[in-house]
Amino acid sequence: MPEGEAGDGAGTGLMTGAAGSPETPAWIAEHEFSDDAVKMASKYTSLSDWANGAVNAQKLLGRSITMPADDGEDDARDEQMGKIYSKLGRPDAAIGDTGYKLEKPENIPDGLAWSDDAAGAVKELAYGMGLNQSQFDKIVAFDLERQTKAIAAGKQANDADMEKMAAQSKLTLQGRWSASNYEVNLANAQKAYEKYGGPELMELFDKLGIKNHPAVAGAFHAIHTEKMAEGTLVKGDGGATVEKKGAIVYNNSPDLKR
Repeated sequence: MPEGEAGDGAGTGLMTGAAGSPETPAWIAEHEFSDDAVKMASKYTSLSDWANGAVNAQKLLGRSITMPADDGEDDARDEQMGKIYSKLGRPDAAIGDTGYKLEKPENIPDGLAWSDDAAGAVKELAYGMGLNQSQFDKIVAFDLERQTKAIAAGKQANDADMEKMAAQSKLTLQGRWSASNYEVNLANAQKAYEKYGGPELMELFDKLGIKNHPAVAGAFHAIHTEKMAEGTLVKGDGGATVEKKGAIVYNNSPDLKR
């Protein structure tokens, strides 16, 4: 092999020898580097390129976060974590002008109520967890959606129970009054609700779904019969009709047998 053609690195941009391998840039041979430095410098094409890389790395290091040791003192660790949370965007305080921003929703779903105390507690919790404003907003939105869905599901289940109870109440009253007298007696019970119960009691019965419950409807039907009915006509199975004040309309009415 002629001297100087191949093997001395000439014209190849590479160097050989103690400073590195055939993959090591030639500029490194001009400097005395440790083996570890050679490995690191080999990523760069020149000394200036390496210097620029070192500056960028230092910038990244300045923005890096070092977690405190788990075995450190609690107070010191909390202080260090507080600094980390601040770097990640946690507000300076939980509440106040520098705290989390939380506005009362304009349209609060039925079944939910706004509470300033609860809002403050949520802010304190978020601050302790180190949340930034964006994270806090997502947690609040998630919880509002969760509660809204839970209330809707509860209402749906309650409505189904009310419908089931109403159907069972109707069957019970029809068995007690007979199907033919059911509507009349229920209407009379309604008159007693209005006269002796008043709007508040009727609203409560409607809210609880017990207005037509056999015990309630039967009681108010009896009140109507005793205090409101005048000359009630009662018809028995035999087709005979009698007039008796205060009579309760039943199938096979015992009033016909007195």
